[in-house]
Amino acid sequence: MAQALVEMELLHVSVLRTFCKKVGIQLAVRNYNFTSRTEPTFSGADVESLFPVVKHALPKAREGLKLLHKGQNYIQQGLLKPGCELVTESLHFLNHVYGPVHPEIALCLRLLAHLNYILGDPLEAITHQHKSIVMYERCVGFEHPATVTEFLRLALYCFSAQQVPSALTLLFRARYLLALSLSEDHPEMAQVDTNIGLILHATHNFDLALLYLQHALAVNEKHAGPMSLKTALSHHLKACVASCQGDFRSALQSEKEAFNIYRQELGDDNEKTRESSELLKHLTSQAVALQRKINQFSAASFAASALPALFITQPTHKGVLEMLNVINGFFFIHLRSRDAEESGEDAPRPPAVAAIEQQQQISEERMQLLKRAAAESLPPAAAAAALRASDLQLSPEQLLNGDAQQLLKAQAETLLNGGVQQLLSGGGDAREATAGAAAGSKAAETNIVSEELD
Repeated sequence: MAQALVEMELLHVSVLRTFCKKVGIQLAVRNYNFTSRTEPTFSGADVESLFPVVKHALPKAREGLKLLHKGQNYIQQGLLKPGCELVTESLHFLNHVYGPVHPEIALCLRLLAHLNYILGDPLEAITHQHKSIVMYERCVGFEHPATVTEFLRLALYCFSAQQVPSALTLLFRARYLLALSLSEDHPEMAQVDTNIGLILHATHNFDLALLYLQHALAVNEKHAGPMSLKTALSHHLKACVASCQGDFRSALQSEKEAFNIYRQELGDDNEKTRESSELLKHLTSQAVALQRKINQFSAASFAASALPALFITQPTHKGVLEMLNVINGFFFIHLRSRDAEESGEDAPRPPAVAAIEQQQQISEERMQLLKRAAAESLPPAAAAAALRASDLQLSPEQLLNGDAQQLLKAQAETLLNGGVQQLLSGGGDAREATAGAAAGSKAAETNIVSEELD
């Protein structure tokens, strides 16, 4: 047994916790000696209680789950705000059915926190995510992998809200729980250590950041392989931290490894490969400049004014946050065409959005006409005729000056024939266009997030 644990690099405590949960045994909390071969590890006094492990079917709130699944479908289609409304309604429904603490309520809160973060409200996301973590701890246990995942998300939200100490505390807590329940060599430990290393990199604690990134690299190489994209990302992050320290030799070595992996797996034309190539050129130039500076220090004819300048890129909060989003599965896609991006102009808007804006412009023009009609003391018939003429795309100046009296009189005669309501509403076609544009507005969200939600 001991040899198997050593080969699989598992902790005795982790195996013991899993065994007790499976069979329903509660042991006393103390330091057990797992290495002694003369004395028994456990005694009868160590067993505090036994509890039955029962399998049963939990009741389901069908209406609330239907709303939740519908909201998830809306979110996957990019309709974030309607999806958020459906998830909120599902949360209220589940609260009335299940009570304040339930795994499905925790799922709703987690999803709401995700949506608030995407919509740019990290403080509200922190509130919902904190409630979700409390429920996961009560329902599945504080050392459960789902709870550890929620700690990672809460740390990301805290870092986005400039709460860096809280983010680091949550990440260290997640790392401790993961090491306690599984092991230091678990594949998920690479993600946790990468998050810690990046935030330490943002706080300019480069030496400690390199230690965590090196451990993440070792775990990725063992489980994902030396030529995987995760391993390449770990090499790239190590190069960035080493370059901030001024250790360009180590940075070049790490970035060359990342470049070789990107070129072999993705090809020379991939964006990742090109970015790695540009970084290699920059690091090479900086390394040459640093060596030249060292040579000038050792030379007898040293001139301070002739020293080459070293431009060491320091980490920024925005850059580190973008990398954290990628590592934790948040991908923000901006809908801009390549031609518009090269010319510096915005991409053409979808037809539904253009129709809505055109209808809003027409409504604003009609309101301006009513205001000017009141200011000019026009009779109601003339004002209605002006509104009808605005649908014919005539300017307000053409309608409300003295030259348009004949047009107003003609429209007034139409009103006398029973067309007052039609003129005031602008016709049935305009109403149908408005309804069609409003129906298409939900499918025209411009901020779409491609992540598969549970």
